[in-house]
Amino acid sequence: MNQPQEETRPNLIPVTYAEDQMGFLAGVLAARITKTQIIGAVCETSGIDSMWRYCEGFRAGVKYADKNIKAQVIYNENGDSEKLFIDEAWGFETGQKLIQRGADVIFAAGGATGQGTLRAAVETDVHAIGTERDQAEFFGNSRSSVVTSVLGSNSFEAQNMIRLLRDGNINELRPGQIKYMPLDQKFPQSLAQELDALLLALLNGEIMTNVTISKP
Repeated sequence: MNQPQEETRPNLIPVTYAEDQMGFLAGVLAARITKTQIIGAVCETSGIDSMWRYCEGFRAGVKYADKNIKAQVIYNENGDSEKLFIDEAWGFETGQKLIQRGADVIFAAGGATGQGTLRAAVETDVHAIGTERDQAEFFGNSRSSVVTSVLGSNSFEAQNMIRLLRDGNINELRPGQIKYMPLDQKFPQSLAQELDALLLALLNGEIMTNVTISKP
């Protein structure tokens, strides 16, 4: 989960989202739908705490779902610091490498860089899981191989914040609710039910990702 700002300001209530939980959910989903038992993740540098939590959460989710599946997680450790989130070419090439290694499910996080990875999956009809926004909508293809995207529920939090403020029940720091975009009908309803139960268990602390706040 993002650490709150040290500086406090009046009338400002930060809402943070647990990237490790979002990655964890994606990891469980990837483990459930892979057929090759090879899955991959492409993230920005592990030196950015949020990216570390996304991808290590993914790795933890895969392990939780099936210990026999090993997630191949690739960070862009040697990239241009000014292009970290906009290096679509690197994202695309890295996605291709994972697919050539047999990965049939790819998780990607990190702005345009992540979208480059998703594009590699879409062009080869490999299942992909995105973050930050509805990536299937971004690619504009109802037959896109983007299975889902995991993201913070901003509209829900805005409405809920107004209600809590009205009732006087608000904390200085609020953990935001996360969600995933609806799965395609080709996937069994039981899979969505499992993801819903997993989200609730993560929210309630019944399941822990055990991912550190930052890279050790």
